[in-house]
Amino acid sequence: MFSFQYNGGEYYKNIKEMKEWLRGKRIFDEYGEENTYKEFWDMVDEKQKTGKRNHAKKFPGNTEKVIGGYSFSDCDFC
Repeated sequence: MFSFQYNGGEYYKNIKEMKEWLRGKRIFDEYGEENTYKEFWDMVDEKQKTGKRNHAKKFPGNTEKVIGGYSFSDCDFC
């Protein structure tokens, strides 16, 4: 499953807020390829449906959270 960076809740506190925050911004993947807003969320939705591993559920702790079924991490690739 996709794991989001939480940033201490500074920019968004859930997926709805994150979608609003990302609207109009440029989105790049880890390889430097730019994705449209729709492409990004289509990919996230697909991973949510087919993903069997939720990082935050598998490695619970102070830096990992599950919010609305989505995995969030509050550290750099921990």
